[in-house]
Amino acid sequence: MFHTVFDFVELLSSGLTLWTKMGFGFWKKWLTQCWNYVKALRTTLNIIVLIKAIIKMLTTGILLCLSIFTGFTTISFPNAMNLKVTSNSGYIDYYEGTLNIILAAPHGGDDKPSSIPDRDAGCYDPINNKCIWSHDCGSKDFDRCKATTVNDFATKDLALRVREQLFVETGAYPHVVINNLHRLKLDANRDKSEATFGEEIPEQAWEEFHGYIDSAKTSFHNRAIFIDIHGHPHKNNWAELGYLISGSQLDSGNFYAERTSIRHVASQVCISFNELLRGPSSFGGFIQNNGFDAIPSPRHPAPNGRGYFSGGYNTRRHGSMDGTSRVDAIQIESSNEQRSEGVRPAYARALAKSLKSFLDEYHSE
Repeated sequence: MFHTVFDFVELLSSGLTLWTKMGFGFWKKWLTQCWNYVKALRTTLNIIVLIKAIIKMLTTGILLCLSIFTGFTTISFPNAMNLKVTSNSGYIDYYEGTLNIILAAPHGGDDKPSSIPDRDAGCYDPINNKCIWSHDCGSKDFDRCKATTVNDFATKDLALRVREQLFVETGAYPHVVINNLHRLKLDANRDKSEATFGEEIPEQAWEEFHGYIDSAKTSFHNRAIFIDIHGHPHKNNWAELGYLISGSQLDSGNFYAERTSIRHVASQVCISFNELLRGPSSFGGFIQNNGFDAIPSPRHPAPNGRGYFSGGYNTRRHGSMDGTSRVDAIQIESSNEQRSEGVRPAYARALAKSLKSFLDEYHSE
C-alpha cells in the first residue's frame, strides 16, 4: 500500500517519536510495518524527497535523545503525520496525514461565539422556488427555509479516535478536518450561502474547512477515500452509509454507479456495483464483520422505508460522482448508541479496521 521511500522514512520518524510512549506490543507491530514497507518499495527514488525525509528523521532522533538524557519529556517532535494546524479563523483544525484517507467532522463543534449571529431561517423566493439564506433578506420563512442547527454529538471525538486507530492498523495517519463551530453558527455540510448566512467569520471558516480537504485531495497519487462523519437520531442501531443513493432507490434496486459518490472505484473493480455497495466485501460488509450493524450491507441491504441518510453536500462535492475525481466519498451516520461513551472506543476500532479492509481491497495500487 505504501510505495515510496518517503513513506518508509516517515514511519521510522513516527516510531522514534513514540519510542518512549509505547510498550512492547506496539513495537512488535511497528517493526512488522517497517518490514512491510521495505518489501513494498517499488518506485524510483526521488533524491530530494529522500533527503528531506532523512533530515526530518535525524532531527526527530536528536530530539528524542535529548528527551531521554535530559529528562525533558515535553519536547515537541517535528512529525508531520501528527501535526495539528488551527486555521486563521481559529475554528477549523487540520491534522496532516500520509494515508490516502480523509476524515471530516463538520457537525461536531461546540463553539458558539456571541459575535456570530445564529443561523435561524432564510427567506423564501417564490419566483425561483428557493430559499435566500441571509439575516437581511426580509421576512424569514420558518416553515420552508428553517436552518438545521442540531449538532451530531461526539462526532469530533469519534473522528479523532478513528484517526488513532488507523495509525495502529496501518502505521500511518489519515488526514482529518474538524469544524469547531457549533452548527448554530456554521454548517460545514451545506453550500456556502446556507452554511454561513453571508457572515464574514463563518464564510472564512467554511472556506478553510473545504480548502483543507481540497488540499489533501491534491496530495494523493492513487485512489483515496473521503469519509464524512455524522450522527443520526433514527431508532435503528446501525451506521447509515451514504453514497448519494436514496433509501427508496436502495429498496427498489434502481440505482447506477455513475450517479454515486464512489463512481471512480466502481469503474476500477471487477465485481458488480451491487456487490461493491452491499456485498460481503462492501464497506458495510466489513463493518458488519467487525461487530456492528451498517446499511447498506449483506445483513441490511436496504432500509425498507425506514429512516436513512444518503449523503449530503460534502459527499457530493468531495466524491467522484462528477467523473473526474479519483477520490471516492462515503458519509457515515452513526447511531446514538454507537456514539455513546461506553461503545464509542470499540466502534472507532471497528470503523478503522473496516476502512483498512476497504482500502486494501479497492484503493491500493
